[in-house]
Amino acid sequence: MLLIKRSGAQAAVSGNLALTGTALENLVWRRNDRPVTTGLLDAKGDSEGTGRSIAGIVANLAGGGSFTVHDGEIRSINPAAFASVIRAADAGFNLKPEEVSKGVREPSRYRLAALQAYRRDAGGGERYSAGAQRDRRQSERNGFQVGAGGSRTLGVGK
Repeated sequence: MLLIKRSGAQAAVSGNLALTGTALENLVWRRNDRPVTTGLLDAKGDSEGTGRSIAGIVANLAGGGSFTVHDGEIRSINPAAFASVIRAADAGFNLKPEEVSKGVREPSRYRLAALQAYRRDAGGGERYSAGAQRDRRQSERNGFQVGAGGSRTLGVGK
């Protein structure tokens, strides 16, 4: 739901979203007539902001949200390729972008028991964190922040 209110020159915008058990393959793009990701999606989120212009509303945004994909699969991505590219670059190989892209997108499947991500926005900046669980024993966590001025910081860890 999206709600917009005006009071003189000031505008207030608020919105929320809730999805439960939505088939992710109906929401993502397709490659070779197959969805690139499958699974069941649960998502919720809300944001609100006030200001005298769109820029003012964005600068004052506050809110957050989360999503979880259960029993999913990411197709056409090879997670092992990233380590191979780093090793090749460290060894001094001259890597061409099209070769790297081909290696990362070679046919494979990345199965997930659960993928979770969280978003929080305040003052025009957004913070994200995510975690993936391939099975009950293995999990990965990543996070990044997007600032109002376009700056980005990235933290990756297990």
